[in-house]
Amino acid sequence: MFNNQDHALKVLNFYRWEVQHEFNLLNHRVSWYILSQTFLITAFVVSIGYKTDDFNWFKIILPVLGIFTSIIVWRGIDDACETINMWVSKQRHFLQNENKNKRLDVFMIRRDYYKELSEDKAHGRSLISAKLLPWIMGLMWFVILVLTFTNPITIK
Repeated sequence: MFNNQDHALKVLNFYRWEVQHEFNLLNHRVSWYILSQTFLITAFVVSIGYKTDDFNWFKIILPVLGIFTSIIVWRGIDDACETINMWVSKQRHFLQNENKNKRLDVFMIRRDYYKELSEDKAHGRSLISAKLLPWIMGLMWFVILVLTFTNPITIK
Protein backbone atom coordinates (compact mmCIF):
# COMPACT_ATOMS: atom_id res chain seq x y z
CA MET A 1 0.00 0.00 0.00
CA PHE A 2 2.62 2.57 1.08
CA ASN A 3 6.27 2.20 0.11
CA ASN A 4 7.66 4.78 2.49
CA GLN A 5 8.07 3.70 6.13
CA ASP A 6 7.96 7.32 7.32
CA HIS A 7 4.58 7.75 5.68
CA ALA A 8 3.34 4.51 7.24
CA LEU A 9 4.45 5.71 10.68
CA LYS A 10 2.63 9.01 10.16
CA VAL A 11 -0.55 7.17 9.27
CA LEU A 12 -0.14 4.85 12.27
CA ASN A 13 0.44 7.85 14.56
CA PHE A 14 -2.67 9.50 13.12
CA TYR A 15 -4.82 6.46 13.92
CA ARG A 16 -3.36 6.16 17.40
CA TRP A 17 -3.90 9.87 18.05
CA GLU A 18 -7.53 9.57 16.95
CA VAL A 19 -8.10 6.60 19.30
CA GLN A 20 -6.46 8.49 22.17
CA HIS A 21 -8.51 11.60 21.40
CA GLU A 22 -11.77 9.64 21.38
CA PHE A 23 -10.88 7.91 24.65
CA ASN A 24 -10.20 11.37 26.16
CA LEU A 25 -13.61 12.59 24.97
CA LEU A 26 -15.23 9.49 26.44
CA ASN A 27 -13.39 10.11 29.71
CA HIS A 28 -14.68 13.68 29.82
CA ARG A 29 -18.25 12.59 29.14
CA VAL A 30 -18.14 9.92 31.85
CA SER A 31 -16.51 12.32 34.34
CA TRP A 32 -19.12 15.00 33.65
CA TYR A 33 -21.88 12.42 34.04
CA ILE A 34 -20.55 11.11 37.36
CA LEU A 35 -20.18 14.68 38.66
CA SER A 36 -23.74 15.58 37.63
CA GLN A 37 -25.10 12.42 39.25
CA THR A 38 -23.20 13.23 42.44
CA PHE A 39 -24.87 16.63 42.61
CA LEU A 40 -28.29 15.12 41.95
CA ILE A 41 -27.83 12.44 44.62
CA THR A 42 -26.64 15.05 47.12
CA ALA A 43 -29.63 17.28 46.37
CA PHE A 44 -31.97 14.29 46.68
CA VAL A 45 -30.55 13.29 50.08
CA VAL A 46 -30.86 16.90 51.29
CA SER A 47 -34.45 17.05 50.03
CA ILE A 48 -35.31 13.90 52.01
CA GLY A 49 -34.20 15.63 55.19
CA TYR A 50 -36.22 18.75 54.44
CA LYS A 51 -39.33 18.67 56.62
CA THR A 52 -42.42 20.24 55.16
CA ASP A 53 -46.15 19.88 55.58
CA ASP A 54 -46.62 20.05 51.81
CA PHE A 55 -45.50 17.43 49.33
CA ASN A 56 -41.78 17.70 48.59
CA TRP A 57 -41.61 17.92 44.77
CA PHE A 58 -37.82 17.59 44.78
CA LYS A 59 -38.30 13.92 45.63
CA ILE A 60 -39.96 13.54 42.22
CA ILE A 61 -38.09 16.11 40.13
CA LEU A 62 -34.57 14.94 41.02
CA PRO A 63 -35.09 11.24 40.12
CA VAL A 64 -36.79 12.27 36.85
CA LEU A 65 -33.85 14.56 36.10
CA GLY A 66 -31.45 11.70 36.92
CA ILE A 67 -33.29 9.39 34.51
CA PHE A 68 -33.28 12.00 31.72
CA THR A 69 -29.58 12.78 32.10
CA SER A 70 -28.83 9.05 32.04
CA ILE A 71 -30.74 8.65 28.77
CA ILE A 72 -29.07 11.68 27.19
CA VAL A 73 -25.56 10.74 28.31
CA TRP A 74 -25.99 7.09 27.32
CA ARG A 75 -26.39 8.06 23.66
CA GLY A 76 -23.24 10.22 23.68
CA ILE A 77 -21.23 7.53 25.44
CA ASP A 78 -22.47 4.86 23.03
CA ASP A 79 -21.55 7.06 20.05
CA ALA A 80 -18.08 7.68 21.49
CA CYS A 81 -17.54 3.93 21.95
CA GLU A 82 -18.67 3.35 18.35
CA THR A 83 -16.17 5.96 17.11
CA ILE A 84 -13.38 4.40 19.18
CA ASN A 85 -14.18 1.01 17.69
CA MET A 86 -14.10 2.50 14.19
CA TRP A 87 -10.64 4.07 14.68
CA VAL A 88 -9.22 0.95 16.34
CA SER A 89 -10.54 -1.18 13.46
CA LYS A 90 -8.99 1.16 10.89
CA GLN A 91 -5.69 1.14 12.78
CA ARG A 92 -5.60 -2.66 12.94
CA HIS A 93 -6.63 -3.03 9.31
CA PHE A 94 -3.84 -0.63 8.34
CA LEU A 95 -1.29 -2.49 10.47
CA GLN A 96 -2.25 -5.90 9.12
CA ASN A 97 -2.18 -4.73 5.50
CA GLU A 98 0.90 -2.55 5.81
CA ASN A 99 2.94 -4.99 7.87
CA LYS A 100 3.29 -7.74 5.26
CA ASN A 101 7.05 -7.18 5.13
CA LYS A 102 7.27 -6.99 8.96
CA ARG A 103 8.65 -3.46 9.09
CA LEU A 104 6.04 -2.29 11.62
CA ASP A 105 6.32 -5.27 13.98
CA VAL A 106 8.07 -3.15 16.58
CA PHE A 107 4.97 -0.91 16.80
CA MET A 108 2.45 -3.72 17.14
CA ILE A 109 1.15 -5.31 20.30
CA ARG A 110 -0.44 -8.73 20.60
CA ARG A 111 -3.94 -7.26 20.39
CA ASP A 112 -3.20 -5.64 17.01
CA TYR A 113 -3.20 -9.09 15.40
CA TYR A 114 -6.93 -9.66 16.05
CA LYS A 115 -8.88 -9.34 12.85
CA GLU A 116 -12.17 -8.55 14.61
CA LEU A 117 -12.70 -6.30 17.62
CA SER A 118 -15.06 -8.90 19.09
CA GLU A 119 -12.02 -11.19 19.51
CA ASP A 120 -10.24 -8.56 21.63
CA LYS A 121 -11.70 -9.07 25.10
CA ALA A 122 -9.45 -6.39 26.68
CA HIS A 123 -10.76 -3.75 24.28
CA GLY A 124 -14.35 -4.72 25.09
CA ARG A 125 -13.66 -4.55 28.83
CA SER A 126 -12.11 -1.08 28.43
CA LEU A 127 -15.44 0.28 27.20
CA ILE A 128 -17.97 -1.74 29.21
CA SER A 129 -17.93 0.36 32.39
CA ALA A 130 -18.60 3.56 30.44
CA LYS A 131 -21.44 1.87 28.55
CA LEU A 132 -23.06 0.36 31.65
CA LEU A 133 -22.81 3.36 33.98
CA PRO A 134 -25.79 5.32 32.55
CA TRP A 135 -27.94 2.17 32.63
CA ILE A 136 -27.04 1.46 36.25
CA MET A 137 -27.60 5.04 37.38
CA GLY A 138 -30.83 5.34 35.35
CA LEU A 139 -32.12 2.14 36.95
CA MET A 140 -31.15 3.43 40.40
CA TRP A 141 -33.10 6.65 39.79
CA PHE A 142 -36.08 4.67 38.50
CA VAL A 143 -36.11 2.51 41.64
CA ILE A 144 -35.87 5.64 43.81
CA LEU A 145 -38.75 7.20 41.90
CA VAL A 146 -40.93 4.11 42.31
CA LEU A 147 -40.06 3.88 46.01
CA THR A 148 -40.89 7.56 46.45
CA PHE A 149 -44.43 6.90 45.20
CA THR A 150 -44.97 3.58 46.96
CA ASN A 151 -43.16 4.21 50.26
CA PRO A 152 -42.67 7.91 50.87
CA ILE A 153 -39.30 8.52 52.50
CA THR A 154 -39.63 10.64 55.62
CA ILE A 155 -37.25 11.64 58.36
CA LYS A 156 -38.72 11.68 61.85
